[in-house]
Amino acid sequence: VTGRESVPPFGPVILIANHLSNNDPPVLVSTMSRRLNFIAKQELFGNPFSRFLLREFGVHPFDRSGRSVDIIKLALRLLAQDHTVVLFPEGSRSPDHSMQKGLPGAAYIATKSQATILPVGIVGTEKFSS
Repeated sequence: VTGRESVPPFGPVILIANHLSNNDPPVLVSTMSRRLNFIAKQELFGNPFSRFLLREFGVHPFDRSGRSVDIIKLALRLLAQDHTVVLFPEGSRSPDHSMQKGLPGAAYIATKSQATILPVGIVGTEKFSS
């Protein structure tokens, strides 16, 4: 991990990262000194054990059949409370492990929140089974 010293100790932060595998969130959690908040598809919260673990690790469910404005409101609310929000602008894991086109929501959240933007490049997590 390089550049960890660039993470501000307080204030709102948007961590923008590529998304290669299911291993990305645990890697980010283990390398950052701040508590991270993630937004994930509601389907991951299907059983009580998964739901408990995800909530303990700061994962917030999102119903993908709903409105994307709900994600934006949630992220802005967390940032207004000086939290760190992780955004994967690609919207999902990359099927071929290459950089995918980003969705506009991350840029909108960044411009509306006045949060510090922390770009993160993740490499190698796709090599471990997830």
